Amino acid sequence: MWKGIKNGKFSANSAYNSIREMGNNNGEDCSDDSGMKRVWKCIRNLKLPNKIQSFAWRACCKALATKSNLKKRKITKDDICPQCGKEAKTNLHLLWFCDWAKEVWSNSKAVFPFVIESSWSFIDVVWQLVNHRPICSSLMEKLFSLYWEIWKDRNTVRNRSRHCAGKTLVRSFASMVEEYRAANERVCALNPTKLVKWHPLDPPRFKMNVDGAVFKDHRATGSGMVIRDSQGLVLAAMSKRIPTTLAALEIEAKSMEIAVHFAWEMGFREVYFETDSCSLKNILTGILVAFASIETIIESILAQMDKFRFTSFTHVKLDGNRPAHILAQFAKQVGDFVVWLEETPNLIEDACSQDVSRTFLVDL
Repeated sequence: MWKGIKNGKFSANSAYNSIREMGNNNGEDCSDDSGMKRVWKCIRNLKLPNKIQSFAWRACCKALATKSNLKKRKITKDDICPQCGKEAKTNLHLLWFCDWAKEVWSNSKAVFPFVIESSWSFIDVVWQLVNHRPICSSLMEKLFSLYWEIWKDRNTVRNRSRHCAGKTLVRSFASMVEEYRAANERVCALNPTKLVKWHPLDPPRFKMNVDGAVFKDHRATGSGMVIRDSQGLVLAAMSKRIPTTLAALEIEAKSMEIAVHFAWEMGFREVYFETDSCSLKNILTGILVAFASIETIIESILAQMDKFRFTSFTHVKLDGNRPAHILAQFAKQVGDFVVWLEETPNLIEDACSQDVSRTFLVDL
């Protein structure tokens, strides 16, 4: 007869609750319990794929199959990191102190608001981030995502015989995070919380919508852009093919760079630049730090901004960026680029009309 529950039947849950009660009676339960709840809640709220959230939870629980854990379970005889051969291969060593991990982090250009000590465990790093004010949610996302890339690379190195370059892992991480965010932004666009009609701009200001597309099968990418006046009339548009493969955020940034140059060449001096990439908008407005893979492009865009009398970067939902999206997709059929001046391309006539006549999601 099990006394931990009224019906006398044993269960793992009842055993767990009994142990917690014993700890409380002995004064062993402390404020860390509420603190750990904040850690788990923070991990659940991260804007990351489920597989990385699960990986983060396992890392915090010391449940990863590192050599240090394997030695404790008497599966291996030593726990020395096979890559650097200097220290025990713990979670934190694998993430931060191994020479290979240091290379990855140096390429990411991430800056932590504290010094990570060698005596810490992985959960100590997460704990510091959770309790730091303001909470560094973007830094936590980068921490877990890069750790995932490092862990995945370590597991596949046995078949490759060598590691990926640090820049390659950072680029892979940036692409994964951007694609995940873009997919979730599109899902949110299907459930509008606020409807806003087409908002005409005050002359002489203009609005340029910009988008990028990736053509994996053709090993190319495309850029689409359209600039309109206060009445929504198309003044200039361009569809450009780029004969190289770029990640999602990279092509969005490259498209914006092309768009800024195109607007200047066409003689527009006061322009709102709109993109459906929230990450790019936040980087250009200084909310987020640019990833290493697009840092040069961002610097080029901001340098061109000094030429204009007025510029502003805004984020528009997917439904509000359809003309630029169509032109970006059309670039697959273009040899180099196609430009339309003071005319509306046939392929975006309907989309442009809908922008003016119907309501759509916009986030200025």
